Amino acid sequence: RIAGNNRYATGIALAEKFMPGYTKIVYLATGLVFPDAIAGGVLAAKNSSGVLLIRGDRAIPNQTVQDFLSARGVKFAGVFGGTGAVSAEIETWLRDNIR
Repeated sequence: RIAGNNRYATGIALAEKFMPGYTKIVYLATGLVFPDAIAGGVLAAKNSSGVLLIRGDRAIPNQTVQDFLSARGVKFAGVFGGTGAVSAEIETWLRDNIR
């Protein structure tokens, strides 16, 4: 069983289990509504990647997500859903911090 204290922590636990080591591509989707994450999971699987759930209404991803992206050497982080699901500020943060 893989679990966390909440859906976001469970997502990180899954990512750590199935994306060990270097991970070039990761996708983000809101954890508040699931259609974007479910649909995006198909693309993530095709790219041997995964989907991390985030609080899309925040200005930046939480520290656990930031740490995962940094530790795995992520070079591309795609976003599923519009700005109503994941804020434009998070998109900007990703552009500025993922290289």
